[in-house]
Amino acid sequence: MVMHVGFRAASRVAAFAGSVVLLGCMPPSPEQVENRKLQSLRSSIITEFAMNTDDAHASYIRLLDSSERDIETLGAKAVICGQLRLREFPIDRRCKTILEQAVQSERVALRAIGVSAHAFFLDEAAQEVLFDGLSDRSEKVRHEAVMALEFQFDTLTADPNDPTAGRRLRERLVRICPAIRSGGSLYSDLCRKAESPDELR
Repeated sequence: MVMHVGFRAASRVAAFAGSVVLLGCMPPSPEQVENRKLQSLRSSIITEFAMNTDDAHASYIRLLDSSERDIETLGAKAVICGQLRLREFPIDRRCKTILEQAVQSERVALRAIGVSAHAFFLDEAAQEVLFDGLSDRSEKVRHEAVMALEFQFDTLTADPNDPTAGRRLRERLVRICPAIRSGGSLYSDLCRKAESPDELR
């Protein structure tokens, strides 16, 4: 809508001044292009993993051995590591290293992917990454951290074999909720869930 209005206004200016002025048609920044590529990459990998095709899994696992260090390859590796963990494939040190590189990147899109992948590592080290993500300078990364924590909360509190893990996470969330719930609906939903009477029993 903004681009459409901008174009009409520009057309009027062009007709009046005898020159063409295009407003609202600025090309995307390199960072925006990068973000879109990584989001598309993440979606395609998650979709292929969900189809449970052995060929796709094998090719993605082989990619983990690639020595390429460009941002798209590292982003793909981080997504793959998260999906492998989610589906309970064996995880080795490669994935820990890949995810560490992702969450420490200066690139927002890569940090967001790295944080998101940590949702599926249900240990305290992964939770530290997620809680650190809540204070990231990027809103995108903060939102990924909130969604990852909600996934962990739902998973851990539903596990009858280890009720203490869910309880510890709930207690920590309750402690920080006064400081984070004003961040938006994602935060308030997570806090409401953590503080609900059903969870406090």
